[in-house]
Order: sequence, then C-alpha cells, then structure tokens
Amino acid sequence: MPEQEITATDASGLEDIPPGSHLGLRSGVIIGAAIFLTLFLSYLLTGGGSQIFEPKVVIRTFMADASGLAKGAPVRLNGVAVGKIRSLGLSGSRDPKRVAVIEMQVQSRFLPKIPSDSIVAVSADNLLGDQYIDIQAGRSTTPVEAGGEVASLVQSLFDGSDIVLSMEAVLKRVDYLLTQIEDGDTRLGRFFRDETFYESLRQQITGIQNAIMHLHAPATPAGKMFFTDELYRRLRDPVVALDKTLAAMQRGEGPAGQMIANSSQYDATRKNLREIRDTLDAWSKAPLLQDEALYANSLALVNAWGQAIDAANRGPLVSNTQLYDSLNGTAKSLRSLLGDFRKNPRKYLRVKVF
Repeated sequence: MPEQEITATDASGLEDIPPGSHLGLRSGVIIGAAIFLTLFLSYLLTGGGSQIFEPKVVIRTFMADASGLAKGAPVRLNGVAVGKIRSLGLSGSRDPKRVAVIEMQVQSRFLPKIPSDSIVAVSADNLLGDQYIDIQAGRSTTPVEAGGEVASLVQSLFDGSDIVLSMEAVLKRVDYLLTQIEDGDTRLGRFFRDETFYESLRQQITGIQNAIMHLHAPATPAGKMFFTDELYRRLRDPVVALDKTLAAMQRGEGPAGQMIANSSQYDATRKNLREIRDTLDAWSKAPLLQDEALYANSLALVNAWGQAIDAANRGPLVSNTQLYDSLNGTAKSLRSLLGDFRKNPRKYLRVKVF
C-alpha cells in the first residue's frame, strides 16, 4: 500500500534525527523567551512601558495643507510630548482652510489640560528637522472633548508665482528709474547727468573745508578760541570775580558783607519795614476809609469835578475849532515873521542919526 510506504518512510526519517537535538531546540526557545520577558519587564519597571497600556483618545484638526507632516509624527502641548499623529487624509470639505484632516492620538491624561480654545500649528525644531504638531494651550476653562476638534492656525501657503509677480513689479520700477536717469531731459536725468549739481555740491564741500581750515588757523578769531586761553579767561574771570565777592561778603566786607556779618543793618531794615506796615495800618483806620458819610461826600465831590470837566469839554471853548484855528494861524504868522527877521534884520531895524 502507498500509505504504508509513506508512513514507513516518515518513521525511518524521524529515526534518523539525533535524540539530543529536540532537547537543544526546546532549551533555546525557553532561554530566548526568558530573555525577552526579562527585558520587557525591565522596560515596564523603569516606566518606559507606561504609555503602552495607557488609554488614548483621538482629537482632530483641519488645515489647508498638511505638507511636511507624516503618520507617527509627534504631537506636543506647549513643547511637551502628549501623543502622535494617527492618520492624515482629505476631509472632502469645500472650505480651502479645511482641506486636510489630521487625527491626533493623545494620551487621555493630557486631554483635560488642552483647553477648547487651543490652537494647532505645524512646527519644527530647526530648518532641517522633521515637522510635528504643536498645540498652543488656550485660556478657556473647558477642555476639548474626546473626538473633538482643535482649531488650527491659519498659515499662508508658499506660492512661487506671487514672488515672481512681486519681482516683476520691482524690476519694472527699477527699469523705469534707469530710463529716467538715462534720459537727460527729465529731472532725475538732469540730477545725475548735469554737472551743475556736482559743481554746486563741490563748492559747498569746499566751503566747509575752508571753514574747517579757518578754525584750525590760530591767527583767526575762531582759531584763537580753540588754540589760545582767551575764551577760557573770559569765562573764568567772571567766575573768579563772583568768588571773590562771595568771599568778601563772608568776611563782612562791603555793604552786603556788613549786613550779613552785622545784624544792625538788618535790624534797622526790619524796623523801617515795621514802621511802614504800622503807617499803612493807621491809614487803613483813617476816618476817610472808615466813615461812610465822609466817603460819600468825597465821592460826590469827585463826581462833581468830573461833571464840570465834561461840561468844559462840551463848551464852545473846547469843542469849537474856530479859536484853535485862529491861534494856530497867529502862531504861524509869528513864526514866519521871526524867520524873516532872522534872515533880513535890516528890513525891520532902521537907525536914524539926528
């Protein structure tokens, strides 16, 4: 029978295996498993495996572009690692700011520390480093819910065409300026091509140089101020004189010094001021200022004088100009007569000899 032949063949093949090889294989498997369990338990005991069995929640965010992000990239909360990116995909939304959806797997113990008004942004440790999700914690007291959405920071996308258009506009302006400079008929062209401005600027610079040389010349008045002590002496002499005056006053010399050193003049001045004050007090108590009847009579007298002056002003002697014109004409005639007399006195002086 064929089956009997196969069985016999298998049995003969098993008989060919050495008896000690089965024991070595089992021993190797047991030793490998023991080493794996030892390393795994050591990893758990050191705290490295706490995240493996810790429950996790999923939160999501929407962005306009998810370039640079990858599945498994870190998720950080203000720089602290709290999870990783679970998946990236298209949201199917027509909103250009919500094209890409990013699901983040976050450890559940960090979920209460993520306020609902937090902001998600794409960051990197350096220019060449891998990008990651950085959650900037907000100020709300309500945390985000499991499966909830965290708003993303609106970032402008890099568009090379915008830079090309901007550079084209700048180049057009530069070309226009160069054209204006090359054209000698424009103001800008005359400014650069005409030698008038250069000559004017050169003359001004020459004038400044001459003024500086004038200051460096010791013989000039301005140079004397810098190279001689004349200005210093002019400033020092008043200070020295003031110092001497103050020293003399401290020694009691002069009227001011005597007033400071001797109190007699101060006492006399104080006595005079007291007498003036007493006189003013006496005047304030005079009957003219205290008696109402006398005050009324004086006021009536002053008013009468004022009325008399007003009446005189309205009189013909003052208001009529005829008298003024007559006196003015007489004065002019007299002045003319005196002038003629000075020029020709013989006309008026006649000497007769008897």
